Formats: sequence, structure tokens, C-alpha cells
Amino acid sequence: RYLVRVYVKMQVRKGSVKAALGVNGAKALEDPEDFHWQTAAIGDSWRMMRTVLQATREKGDVMMRLFISDADYDATLWADEWSMVELPPAARPKKP
Repeated sequence: RYLVRVYVKMQVRKGSVKAALGVNGAKALEDPEDFHWQTAAIGDSWRMMRTVLQATREKGDVMMRLFISDADYDATLWADEWSMVELPPAARPKKP
């Protein structure tokens, strides 16, 4: 299990633009897919994006992506202080 965290801010001057934190080679604990995107509404002040993931293979990629809905857009995304730390295994629920 890994905690992935990054601080982001975005300035959208024109069009519709969304940012997403992506990891392949891992899945969210509640998501069965082998690829995970987390999107968030990001404004012009710093905001933390984070997710806890379970590694599904030895190699993978951590990335930031912009989803652009309009042909005419103008936006800037800042990302800072990336962090990825390994967490201890999740405790399994006790059986009654």
C-alpha cells in the first residue's frame, strides 16, 4: 500500500480544464481496475491531492494529467512537493 500526495493549484482563464492524479500499476482500495485516476476541483490556491493505493505490479507510473473539454482553452497547472510513501499492510477485519 502506498500514499501518493501532491500539492496543486490551477488557474483556468478560458474553457473547461480538470486536473487528475494518475497511477498505473496500482489500484484504489475500493476500485478493482489496474489504473486509478483521481480528479478534483482545483482553484487558484494550493490544495493537496492524495490517494491510498495498492500496488498491483513491480513497475508503474505516477503522473498528473489535464482533461481538456473545450477546443479553446487557457490554463496553467502548478504541482509541487510530490510524495509517495509505503504504508504498512491494512489490518484485516476480524471475523465474528
